[in-house]
Amino acid sequence: MPRVLAASGRAPSRAELRGSLIIVPAAIACAAIAGFVAGAQPVLILLPVLLIVPVILWRRLHYAVLFLIASATVIENFTYTVGTHNGVFTSEIPWWRTFIHGMILFPVEIFLLLAILIWIMKSALEGSFNLPKSPVMTCLKVFWVLLIVAVGVGLYHGAQLKFDLWELRSWIYLTVAFLLAASLLRTMRALDALLWTFILGSGFKGIQGTIVFFSYARRMRPQPEEILGHEEAFLLGVFIIITVALWLYGIRGRLRTTATCLLPFVFLADLANARRTAWLILAASLATLFAITLKTLPERRRFLRRALVVVLIGSAVYLPAYWQHDGTLAQPARAVRSQFEPDQRDTSSDLYRQQEDLNLLLNIKSSSLLGTGFGIPIDYSAQIANISTIDPMIAYIPHNGLLWVWLRLGLQGEIVFWCLIAAGIIRACQLAKATDPRLALLGAVVACSLVGYVIDGYEDMGLAEFRIAVTMGCLLGAMEAATRFAQAHALFPDGEREGTEAQTELVGLGVSPGPGSVSGH
Repeated sequence: MPRVLAASGRAPSRAELRGSLIIVPAAIACAAIAGFVAGAQPVLILLPVLLIVPVILWRRLHYAVLFLIASATVIENFTYTVGTHNGVFTSEIPWWRTFIHGMILFPVEIFLLLAILIWIMKSALEGSFNLPKSPVMTCLKVFWVLLIVAVGVGLYHGAQLKFDLWELRSWIYLTVAFLLAASLLRTMRALDALLWTFILGSGFKGIQGTIVFFSYARRMRPQPEEILGHEEAFLLGVFIIITVALWLYGIRGRLRTTATCLLPFVFLADLANARRTAWLILAASLATLFAITLKTLPERRRFLRRALVVVLIGSAVYLPAYWQHDGTLAQPARAVRSQFEPDQRDTSSDLYRQQEDLNLLLNIKSSSLLGTGFGIPIDYSAQIANISTIDPMIAYIPHNGLLWVWLRLGLQGEIVFWCLIAAGIIRACQLAKATDPRLALLGAVVACSLVGYVIDGYEDMGLAEFRIAVTMGCLLGAMEAATRFAQAHALFPDGEREGTEAQTELVGLGVSPGPGSVSGH
């Protein structure tokens, strides 16, 4: 029977961390190889790996979830430049894009299809898919009905299939990652490995950003607008939230030590990446974490109130001191100042977003009850700068993802999307009440991540970004798996009642519905 690890329990063993400690270095090693060969015939590099992957997944299928998290945190969507320099070498890996002309599927999609096939085969042998039965799953089902309708509406109005499916991709990734994580993460060891994988992957990205900054970015004038991908505004923020939560929930051990040691690299990389959205995400996520822990950790309330006072005093000193600065340390102050006194760069960006939102609202008003459907070019009839040479897909996927959902799925799609977010936050907050700190931490982290997901979706295409979609799907699925585990082991304040309600659902898991061995409670 899986054991529940209390805050004062033993540190994870090597066996428990084997999945994450193998997968993340493997992803980085593949990145190094791809970087050295500069993209020359990458398919030849992947062929030996592809022969091993099915065997590994058949024996340890939950490794698929860990590999998805590793790839989402380590590998960029596209290549990019920092001034005259190429971006980090991991951006050369063609994981989220095709590497052969005419290829339809991305490598990540081939991996997902393989994982789904093995999952179906193993679930058939076990007699159960272990799918969650929750409001989140219900909302996701309804949302997918509307997504399929949007595909049909788009095709009916003459959309090209490739653009139709491109807009659908992020939702496919999120859903598949959610189903795999919810079904396959069945033990505390697997949940621990998920956190380890995220910490190692994002920590590695923080080290990469720090190296780029000290190697050449800090000497560039003007400073580059980014040194890493846009998605790091969300991913590095989640890393910081996990690290803070590990301390608030009193979870000692190697994970907290590792996260704390990597935190300076991650924070510096987030500063140097110069994304205003990053600080809005971090501020909102920290406020969410503060509210959750204030409610669920009564023994921490005095500390939390004092910490809030310290933060307010520190902000009162920091903001005036860096208000007129534009350097790396001034990025949070710049994000605040841009709301009142934007510089030329921020003014141009804000103007474009306002013009884009106006065009989206005009398109929404002229669309049918079912929306425009996917794959239909957005009619930018109102005045707006043409950035299609920079981003060819801007005609289909705008920055404001919330209006994008409304445009493509209609008002009912927007409502169901918000129901999905609300159901996820409520479910996460319920998990945050678990008496085991590791499960409670996961609930708090997922709630904070959902807040950051919505903000990034509103500000910077976060709903359409592949890496964010995979990460959010894995976290939501892990939340469902953790809730099921907590119910099975009566780890809620009313654990006996909830554990009884969960017995039927847990039959296929091979998990005893009785209370687990809990230490430190």
